[in-house]
Amino acid sequence: MSRKQRAPREKVVGTSHCLRPPSGSLPALAARIELFRHASNALRYAQGAVIFQEGEPGDQMYAILEGEVEIRSGDRVIERTGEGGVIGELALIDRAPRSATAVATTPCLLAPIDEKQFQYMVGQTPFFALQVMRVLAERLRRQT
Repeated sequence: MSRKQRAPREKVVGTSHCLRPPSGSLPALAARIELFRHASNALRYAQGAVIFQEGEPGDQMYAILEGEVEIRSGDRVIERTGEGGVIGELALIDRAPRSATAVATTPCLLAPIDEKQFQYMVGQTPFFALQVMRVLAERLRRQT
């Protein structure tokens, strides 16, 4: 099967896998999640807005629909991720306080995903779970 024949399935399921670092940043998140492209509960954040703060409890992750978000731990930039990326997923997996701060580096549109929705997506869309695991694996590899 050619790549062109798989493309429609990739769009529906969100399988775009590309490495393209934003200008002047750490490597971009390669695994892209497109399932939330038409979310009705999307939230807008202005450039410079704090989306979540390191140490606070987390009950949502976010799919980035538009814009770019910087993930910071203290004064250190861990990564920048943009459209199609996800942030805050650890809060739904381990229920621990946020391990980093997320700041909008451009105006952003984010789709919040709570634990109930996350569990539903993992159960009903196994590829979603695989993509989230790929996100975690990429971040872990960059830290080691």
